[in-house]
Amino acid sequence: MTVIAEVREYSELVAVLKSYQPGPDLPLFSPVEIRTLGKVSLGAVLAALGLKLTVVVDEPQLAKIRHRLVPRKGARWKHSRARRRRFSLFRGKPEIAKRLHAKWMAATTAKQRSEIARHAARARWGA
Repeated sequence: MTVIAEVREYSELVAVLKSYQPGPDLPLFSPVEIRTLGKVSLGAVLAALGLKLTVVVDEPQLAKIRHRLVPRKGARWKHSRARRRRFSLFRGKPEIAKRLHAKWMAATTAKQRSEIARHAARARWGA
């Protein structure tokens, strides 16, 4: 693997790509100004020049900023992409839910239900 340049900024990357010549008999980058290299054009330019990007850790820079890196609170990196749906016996079965709700309403008083709701609100919002 031949290292052509080390870049840390977008402008440096564009300058290296413009000055790179794949072979002695092959022309340099087009004299037409390229405004930006985006998601599509960066891959196409790299392929046309026979290049690939390799990302490596810059140890001195990482050492300088390590004290600012803090773990995210409540980060679930294993399951961050796909959320699991909660299991529910009543999903797709509204008649069962209605029957059980009616039984619960008959078995409890309005005061009991109010106290249950107040307790749930305190548990959820910490009030």
